[in-house]
Amino acid sequence: IFERIQAVFGKNIVSKSADIQGRHAQWDAKNVVIFPDRRKAVFEFMTGNSISVSSKFLMFSDILKANDGVSLNAVVSKANQLNSKGQMIADVANIIEFTATDQEFMQVAKAS
Repeated sequence: IFERIQAVFGKNIVSKSADIQGRHAQWDAKNVVIFPDRRKAVFEFMTGNSISVSSKFLMFSDILKANDGVSLNAVVSKANQLNSKGQMIADVANIIEFTATDQEFMQVAKAS
């Protein structure tokens, strides 16, 4: 995913990981775009596995509650293959498929 995010946004503003402060904890977020105006977009890979979903939901929920305007994005292989528990991530983050267009990645990065 890191290479895909770099290809969309450029190597200079994409970090493989960055500490993002949530309301209750600090999180080691992966595939973080740090825009020149200091806004951030996080692109975390998520599978439909319940452990993957719950760990991303916990992290994204806490970061969202910090209200810092970070764009939170769960990158999945196929969105239509997520079960109802996997779809719950949409309550706290955008869901985007790995094969989405560059424009779609840019759009979700701006949404927070």
